[in-house]
Amino acid sequence: MPSFSNEFINRKVVDSSGELLGSLQGIVIDPRTGDLTEIMVKVEPEIDVTKLPWSMKDNLCAIPAQEVREIDDRVVLRR
Repeated sequence: MPSFSNEFINRKVVDSSGELLGSLQGIVIDPRTGDLTEIMVKVEPEIDVTKLPWSMKDNLCAIPAQEVREIDDRVVLRR
C-alpha cells in the first residue's frame, strides 16, 4: 500500500516568488504528535546550497515545516 508521503514525492518546491528551489524527496513526521516537522528537498544543481538558510542532511535540504506556506500541485515556501 502506498504511503501518504509518496503522493508528494518529486513535487516542485518553490520560494515565495515562484523560483524553483528543487523537488520534494521526503517528509519528516514527529512520531509522538503526527505533525509534519520537516520537508527534505533535492536542491537544483545550479543553486549554491551554502547560501540557503537551512541545513543539509544526506545531500538534501532540511526545511522546517514552519517555512511551508502551501502544499498543492507544488510546495510553496514562505520566503
